[in-house]
Amino acid sequence: EFMKTGLVSGSLTEIYAEQIAALLAEYYEKFGIARSFLFAEIENLLYLKRYELAEERLKIAETRYANDAELYRLYGELYFDKKEYGSLKKMIEKVKSEHIYLDRESREWLRFWDESEQQRILG
Repeated sequence: EFMKTGLVSGSLTEIYAEQIAALLAEYYEKFGIARSFLFAEIENLLYLKRYELAEERLKIAETRYANDAELYRLYGELYFDKKEYGSLKKMIEKVKSEHIYLDRESREWLRFWDESEQQRILG
């Protein structure tokens, strides 16, 4: 969240992201994986464009938090960043068909992709 504020930018942001990744790895070794830290790590990995590791962490999150809206938002970010629009479209359909509870922010995110932008980009 801090890095998204725009208070830091460029290489300084990447330095912070690298430090966050290292701290989260240490935390996991000592205390195990907590939901909030796992999702924060995934966001950080996506920011660093470490897609393979982000995907591994998303699979872990999916086994523990299968009905969590944040999980699907992060999958959406991964698929969009990797330009895997077919996977993004399938994920959106899964969220809708399985009636996964979405908070306000997640509903807005889904609505964005489900309406004109999805049609334009995903076809």
